[in-house]
Amino acid sequence: MSWFQNIIPPKIKRKETGEKKIVPEGLWSKCSTCEAVLYYTD
Repeated sequence: MSWFQNIIPPKIKRKETGEKKIVPEGLWSKCSTCEAVLYYTD
């Protein structure tokens, strides 16, 4: 943590557990032409 964050703590608190959220396969894909990440809904 930097000295600035010690003086003014961040407003968003993050968990230090290291657990990642599970994202189902096939919801995100990458466009081959523009390389944008696209989201597909069910």
